[in-house]
Amino acid sequence: MCPAPPPPDPSGEIAALQADLEDYRVDRLEALLSPVARAALDRDQLVPALAELRRVADAGGADRRLALLTLLFALGEPLTTAELDEALPTVGHSGALEANLVVPVEGTGRVRAAVDLSPVDLPEQVRWLASDLHQRVNGRALPPWHVLGVGGASLALASLLPEGEVSRVLDLGTGCGVQALTLAGRARHIVATDISERALAFAAFNDALNRGGPREDSVATSVGSPTIELRRGSLLEPVAGETFDLVVSNPPFVITPRAAYAAGLPVMTYRDAGTQATGDAVMRGLLTDLGAHLTPGGRAVIIGNWEVCDEDPYGALTRVLEEAERHGGVTLDSWVVRRDAQDPAEYAEMWLADGGADLDAEMSHQIYRAYLKDFAARGVREVAFGYILLTRSAHESRPSLHCADTYTHARAPLGPTLWRLFDVRRMLSERSDADVAGACIRAEHDVTMEHHFRIGESAPEAITLTQGGGLGLTIRAGTELAGLISAADGSLTVEQIAGALAALLDTDGEEMRAACIAHARRLASDGFVTLECAR
Repeated sequence: MCPAPPPPDPSGEIAALQADLEDYRVDRLEALLSPVARAALDRDQLVPALAELRRVADAGGADRRLALLTLLFALGEPLTTAELDEALPTVGHSGALEANLVVPVEGTGRVRAAVDLSPVDLPEQVRWLASDLHQRVNGRALPPWHVLGVGGASLALASLLPEGEVSRVLDLGTGCGVQALTLAGRARHIVATDISERALAFAAFNDALNRGGPREDSVATSVGSPTIELRRGSLLEPVAGETFDLVVSNPPFVITPRAAYAAGLPVMTYRDAGTQATGDAVMRGLLTDLGAHLTPGGRAVIIGNWEVCDEDPYGALTRVLEEAERHGGVTLDSWVVRRDAQDPAEYAEMWLADGGADLDAEMSHQIYRAYLKDFAARGVREVAFGYILLTRSAHESRPSLHCADTYTHARAPLGPTLWRLFDVRRMLSERSDADVAGACIRAEHDVTMEHHFRIGESAPEAITLTQGGGLGLTIRAGTELAGLISAADGSLTVEQIAGALAALLDTDGEEMRAACIAHARRLASDGFVTLECAR
């Protein structure tokens, strides 16, 4: 049975609930739990945290109410009505029941959480998020209508958002509203879409809970406010003909073969588009259509999976993005950032285990075989995961830029870093070799150089450059590159350094100049140096 989600403003209780949750914060909760319990929670093991918080609650004292809130909403522990009245002294157990936050446990005089309501570590204006109960709490397979809370994918997308104020935003596939709420403090208007009516109900509740009370519906088919407008529909259908300054999306990108559904795998709304499209067609279709929904200068960031059928680690994405320009009649710059990849068997195993689907052994084997057969039939070598950054040019006449990189071993890059380097790459694509040669070059302050020597040798066996920030990359440097960056203090141009290196190493000046220009482009593209080109 599908329980009712919380209403956007249950009988005026939002303000009361905000007051009761004021101390229910990530930092307070982390201080309350031991490192062992926190680490266990990261592995979806509740027992250490349950034991520690129950001891705190039973001991009384200043942390009792926080412990009770966490036991109830984050760990799924039933409470007595008296304990619930302590945990939510303003709302009380009757208000919590009316708001669909708790349900009675029949015959026990206790209540249990009907939703996961957790503090979150997001921008200041987003303090708590409600969603359906985590599998680790209810111990059952997730139902098809399940609405996810904050997960790894949503946190990754939130970290990739560009900085600064923005006028009009589209959060495509909003779920419980993570991205829309993250952007609410710096956007004038947000349209958030989802195919799930239940997800939109949670997003409306979370909007009210974090931003202070009820809002008027903006259109008959939506809930929300003039600031966050929620619309139901698949992918870009609810925004036909509209354009946005920023589009963010964690779409239902899981690749599921039709035969897997036929073998009994349920369509999970939070991860499956439900279109029974072949392979990564949903992702490719979204990218193809997206350019027409961006304003000149507008940006988009999407995370997802794509199939790799040959030696190109970016699959058909670069060709799709080029097609998107022709399809939308726009000039699009794109950057595909590949973060991870799995072979077909790994991919099938991961999504078979996801959500604890209630499958018997034979059904599980049938679905597994369906995955492998589908991938083999289309020659899929691996499935990649990563980010796609797009910018629609404000100058449609200039050539577009399409670049792709793999950062599987580097730290997860943050949005400000990626968008800054995207701008650098666009600038470099418009600069001639003469421009780069005449640019002053300065190493970033967080870059260090290491020389690696064999015992007893005076010349280094290898030289490496490492970023302390940025993309967190380490690259091996040859003599020319090492010489270039060693002199990159901002006072000399690339050409001047190349001339000095050619004289020092007794090599051809033009060859050294060409090599240093290429090295400077690469170093600037990855954030190791800054090039100050003349205007």
